[in-house]
Amino acid sequence: MIHTPVCDLLRIRHPIALGGMAGHTSVPLVTAVSKVGGLGTLGVGRTPVEQIPKDIEAIRETAKRPFGVNFLLFDAREPAIDAALKERPPVFAAAWALGRIRTSRRSSAAPMRRAAWSCTWPARYRGLYAPRRPERT
Repeated sequence: MIHTPVCDLLRIRHPIALGGMAGHTSVPLVTAVSKVGGLGTLGVGRTPVEQIPKDIEAIRETAKRPFGVNFLLFDAREPAIDAALKERPPVFAAAWALGRIRTSRRSSAAPMRRAAWSCTWPARYRGLYAPRRPERT
């Protein structure tokens, strides 16, 4: 079995995470991933605000293991973020932040893991992990 530092950080058994997929996840899918030791992540950016606490509670009760909620910050709504943070999910993940919404101040008091994902790399890191081309002779 593969065990990495991310397993310890997120308190999961396997270094596998279900992406929030801009809300194309579901409570049963997130629960299934978390139950087998990965990190199930519920994309809640477009979920009605009143539904977010219900979904988080359903996952918490059914999975009984760590899970996360995810927002695409360029499209997130402040009331939805507040509803998710109020429920204190084990992991709060955000992607594509454009500086429009500041979550760190509101989430810093909550006992949860926070993650920020980005689809872009600074120029100095591009190509760092690219396969090396064979030397020409």
